[in-house]
Amino acid sequence: MWRRLIYHPDINYALRQTLVLCLPVAVGLMLGELRFGLLFSLVPACCNIAGLDTPH
Repeated sequence: MWRRLIYHPDINYALRQTLVLCLPVAVGLMLGELRFGLLFSLVPACCNIAGLDTPH
């Protein structure tokens, strides 16, 4: 049951998006530069809005 839940497309997408947003912030906190972590967490969202993450 857990495997079906984890590999569900919507949940898998949500987990990936959470990691993509949280990892830069966590790295920024570890390096003492939270501003840069927050800045880099915006990069995937901007690429998504611009359509750069879709295959052409």
